[in-house]
Amino acid sequence: MQGQDSTSSAGNRNKSLLSLLVSLLVAGLLVVAGIFIYNNTRLYIKSTLPKNNSVIPTSTPYIDFVFNKELDEDSIKSGVSSTNSNILQRLAVSGSNLRIYLATLNVQFGASYTILFENIRSTDDKTLEEFTYEFISEYIPFEDQSKQSQQTAIDDVDRNLGSLDVVYEVLPYINRASNYYVDVEEGDGDSIRIIIKPLAGTLPVSKTNVDEAKDYLFKRGIDISAYTIVVD
Repeated sequence: MQGQDSTSSAGNRNKSLLSLLVSLLVAGLLVVAGIFIYNNTRLYIKSTLPKNNSVIPTSTPYIDFVFNKELDEDSIKSGVSSTNSNILQRLAVSGSNLRIYLATLNVQFGASYTILFENIRSTDDKTLEEFTYEFISEYIPFEDQSKQSQQTAIDDVDRNLGSLDVVYEVLPYINRASNYYVDVEEGDGDSIRIIIKPLAGTLPVSKTNVDEAKDYLFKRGIDISAYTIVVD
């Protein structure tokens, strides 16, 4: 009898353990199913590159956003804005991916920027009501940038090699001692403009700054008469 009681007790323990394991498995499956259903019934941003709230190089050409669903392009056009509207050059949507190209000439060294997302929709009509992406722009020498930022810059240059002028080899240039920087942009037609701008939060560009900038270009073999000089 004692042997039978022992066998019966062991059997009950095994049944209890099995029951517990089944309960845990069912609970786990319910949690996974719940997460899947929850994520599938809403629109959200899975990742950004560079990361949100980062310090990024002023030369960063674009920011990538990956959503969990295919995007409605019209809602992107109407729902993406910036507190500094002149930094947004164009928006490119591809499925669930959004690439925001920055107008790098309008991005100031040391300044903070905010990109706002409001009422963004997916093609199955799910909505991201609000999202804020923030970054600080800083001059970061190429060799000090992350490998990802370096590759992004190289890829951007490669895409535009056919239109590069020799001036792109020496610009942009920053003069922290005199609080200004020099950049370049394409003008109308085949023209190229050289832009001289003050660093964020500093005094306007002076005639001395302009002369310094021209001297910098002259010493590097740039014929400034071939370009339009713009003092901002």
